[in-house]
Amino acid sequence: MHRWTQIKSRLCFYQLLVVVVVVVVVVVAVVVVVVVVVVVVVIVVVVTVVVVVVIVVVVVVVVVVKVVVVVVLVVGLVQ
Repeated sequence: MHRWTQIKSRLCFYQLLVVVVVVVVVVVAVVVVVVVVVVVVVIVVVVTVVVVVVIVVVVVVVVVVKVVVVVVLVVGLVQ
């Protein structure tokens, strides 16, 4: 009887160990997924901001060049 109790307690211990390992693996997997999602979102936001800034700079440069060209033409015509 004593031997059977030892076997049962060992089985219980191993079952508990398996449950703990599975829980740890699941928690680590969830943390990794959350970190990857956050990194991807940050990268997308940064890329979007950079693209918007580049577009705004290009538009401003084009408008400034057009204004300068018009001013030069008008000054040339006046003289």
